[in-house]
Amino acid sequence: MNQVRPGVGHHRADEPLLRARYLNEVLDVLYPGHTSVPAGTEGITREFVVLPNARRPRLLVPVADRRLTAPVIGQLTKTRGRPSRVARRAAVAMLRVGVGRVLLRDKVHLARRASLPRRTDTIDEYVNRVLGGRYTVAIHIAPARANRRPVLRLVDPHGVLVGVATLGTTTLSRQLVRAEATALTALAHARLETLTVPKVLHAGTWRDNELLIQSPLPVWRTPLPVTPASLTAAMREVAGCCGMHRAPLAESRYWLALRERLELLADAPEGRRLLRMASAFVDAQPDLALRLGAWHGDWTAWNSAATGEGLLVWSWERFATDVPVGFDILHHALHQALDAAAAGRATSADAVLAATLEQAPAHLFAFGVPDHAAARAIARLYLFDISARYLADRLTIVGAGRSGRLGRWILPAVLREIGRDGAER
Repeated sequence: MNQVRPGVGHHRADEPLLRARYLNEVLDVLYPGHTSVPAGTEGITREFVVLPNARRPRLLVPVADRRLTAPVIGQLTKTRGRPSRVARRAAVAMLRVGVGRVLLRDKVHLARRASLPRRTDTIDEYVNRVLGGRYTVAIHIAPARANRRPVLRLVDPHGVLVGVATLGTTTLSRQLVRAEATALTALAHARLETLTVPKVLHAGTWRDNELLIQSPLPVWRTPLPVTPASLTAAMREVAGCCGMHRAPLAESRYWLALRERLELLADAPEGRRLLRMASAFVDAQPDLALRLGAWHGDWTAWNSAATGEGLLVWSWERFATDVPVGFDILHHALHQALDAAAAGRATSADAVLAATLEQAPAHLFAFGVPDHAAARAIARLYLFDISARYLADRLTIVGAGRSGRLGRWILPAVLREIGRDGAER
């Protein structure tokens, strides 16, 4: 059957095990020279509550001070669903009256190894030193995926979320953290009016890992609908934030960069085929001129929100310039279709991609692409581009396993779709 496969939006039975394994890996990185020990062991330096529980670890909150722990949990677990709000309020109420430490039984205790030099920083010590404050550092445990990296929530002594930190610990994640810091620095000078992005509070290295601390966006505010008009306006502003220009596709900096990326993937069979298909496609478009600008690179429903504060957009690690204008709306539309397909469990990958190409003219008209043939050409370039990303991410991570399953799912469908259209010659 050619149905949408698990991993696009479905729950996986082994996800709790993967989160628990990742939790231990993260603690080893963030607290060098420490080890997990049973409660009551002499020399414990840190104690964390595991939320919602040890079987499904999603958030670790320090519990050194009960008075602070309650507002920290209240701040960090704010969500828009009523069941989550009820559970959060119950946990906070228990902590405030002192019974939460008993009823919230799932905890992690860390003790310092005797051999560790006293000068060795832990992540919370380093963050407090560079920011010049006294912040509680809570740890978010993300689902398994290729670009996963430790995410820390920084809360001040009043229980207010003041920063979000990401730590790049692998080749790919270090690259992404550096890229996001560069993107946010550039966007800070762009004077954006239709959307709000985080500000860089600190960027640097800690123990050979890339660290970015950015201001939080108020995603906990009452949500408002993201209208097509507001989404288009924001994407158009991003497209022009670093300037735009026109260039023939075959001579453009965009094609030179994409070809170089594909050449680096040519050791893999899919990479060689993508390179052949993309080169043949560009050769067949000698008169195609493109308007090139910037794009967010991964603009989806889960990294943007509309509130009374305006349109909030985060996760800028894939930001790039000199790309065809309109890539953001195509990416957003494709992932909306993928989510719908995953929920329905019945739409084929080929049908999703065919619909993306079919609907490209309607999506791109608002971005100044009135010609249907040009719009479909831009959509095909987008598919080459995103396929190169998924393949590169998968190859960057040795034994990527489930982290690359979206790439494994979509790459064959892209190759079939573009191949059917005669791009491969």
